[in-house]
Amino acid sequence: MKSLVVYYSRTGYTEKVAQEISKRLNSEVEQIKDFKNRKGFLGFMISGYEAVTKKLVKIADVEKNPKDYDLVIICSPVWAGSISSPIRTYLNNNGKNIQKVAFVATCDDNPGQIFEQMASLSCEPIQTFSVQEKEIKQGSFIDKLGLFINGLK
Repeated sequence: MKSLVVYYSRTGYTEKVAQEISKRLNSEVEQIKDFKNRKGFLGFMISGYEAVTKKLVKIADVEKNPKDYDLVIICSPVWAGSISSPIRTYLNNNGKNIQKVAFVATCDDNPGQIFEQMASLSCEPIQTFSVQEKEIKQGSFIDKLGLFINGLK
């Protein structure tokens, strides 16, 4: 099965999870890049505002077409209980080209409505996985990740 992991990461936590998924599935990776400075408190506030208002943002052109993959795994941080604006933009532009999808959310507490929001821009996922930042910091997400990966096969 040819798979693609697509992710956006402001702090590095989502990237760590996405890279681990890619390694375990031997899949290709597409990092979504936007053009805003999201560092510090102001970047945090701007990001939350964009998520709540469902704003689309300018992102760099993607290199990989999701149509070319049997499975696309979309990884997004949770911003103010919502999907991150760069991933929202990616799904707005590419979501209808995804045939089979799984969703991953990294968050402080819970994923809120992120999976429903992601599905509305693409299709129903075959699997979802949410992981808290403290689990990523401690490395304890690895065991949970194994269950998610097994559900994809």
